[in-house]
Amino acid sequence: MTAPAPIRDPHAMPQAPLFAAAGLALACVLGVGAVSSGLIDLPAPAERAAAAAQSRDVRFVDLDDGGVRVVPAGAGRDVIIAPGEGAFIRGLARTLTRDRQMRGLGPETPFRLTRWSDGRLTMTDLATGKTLAVDGFGADNRQAFVDLLSAGAA
Repeated sequence: MTAPAPIRDPHAMPQAPLFAAAGLALACVLGVGAVSSGLIDLPAPAERAAAAAQSRDVRFVDLDDGGVRVVPAGAGRDVIIAPGEGAFIRGLARTLTRDRQMRGLGPETPFRLTRWSDGRLTMTDLATGKTLAVDGFGADNRQAFVDLLSAGAA
């Protein structure tokens, strides 16, 4: 006598697609981890050709009262951002400063705020080469940096 054929559940999902989906998810997680940890270096997307319309090199200094002093690297006067004001500028400056500290870099090299001829606005850490597009954080936050470009000008 032959053994009876096993009974299959008609509602069971085939295993091959599950294993394929799990493998794809694992590959995505490993790929993102490799790029974010620096094991794989992807080139930055090509920027549109634009000239710097206005730029300002500044340093950010935390004040004892919680405010921030924006010190121009060249001509101009300092700008004080009072405690409770300019939260986005203070937050972005602290994030970039923390990144420098993690890399063992000091505050000597300024940051460059640039308004480009095509309207874009960027903040570049001249010590690390890291550039952040300020435009992506909303109109009010962008305007705070536009104001900072002209504030304290000589």
